[in-house]
Amino acid sequence: MNITKIFFYIILSTCIFTEESDWLSRLDDWYSEVTSNISNKKTPLSSENPWIYTNHPEPKKETATLISLGSGYGGRDSETMLSFKYAFLNKSSKNSYSGYFFSGYSQSYREYLFDWPFYGYASQKYTNILIGYTKLQAITNKNDFKGPYYGYDIGLAVELYDEYLLGLNPSIIGDFLDSKKRNEIGLGVRLEVGYSMGDVLLSSKMGIDLIGDSDFIFIDGMDDLDDHIEFSINVSYKF
Repeated sequence: MNITKIFFYIILSTCIFTEESDWLSRLDDWYSEVTSNISNKKTPLSSENPWIYTNHPEPKKETATLISLGSGYGGRDSETMLSFKYAFLNKSSKNSYSGYFFSGYSQSYREYLFDWPFYGYASQKYTNILIGYTKLQAITNKNDFKGPYYGYDIGLAVELYDEYLLGLNPSIIGDFLDSKKRNEIGLGVRLEVGYSMGDVLLSSKMGIDLIGDSDFIFIDGMDDLDDHIEFSINVSYKF
């Protein structure tokens, strides 16, 4: 027995007790009409207050996952690189998403070694990691996230002294916690412009990292800024 029927039975019992018998048929007819309307129109009920009859469905919170892969150049010695991004988004308006992300790029470069007896060039590998907040916003479309859009990523940046393609290696966590396997933690920003076809996004991205001589001391990174600028072309899938 639901709460609505209990409510009606209380009223009916009161009417009987007060000998207002003419209300019996009226209340019964009205209750039948309400339940019939709910059944015929399939009108949604409020889940928080299921006894309330409403014509407005409850708003649903929309979420999405974004996977992005790309290729570009920059970083150490402006070498080619493979970029990646994994984002967990909430729809913040009709034409925008925001949330949290994990991104980066992996790269190999040649470094000249001065320590005896290792004079000469040697191949070095590293992975740049960025973790933080992301925002995607349609530019011309006011009703949906389609067409031209812009976005930005901002968060903590760090370089790991190894190459982890696509960032899909559990060892990244251990390297991040071990100061001997990474450089200092800095600040990273990515600016993105692209075109959204709904679930598929094409974009170009520029990034800058400020990595100083100590963790979270960003201003020192201005001296090595040339080694921490990157450009990439990306293909993303949102689901």
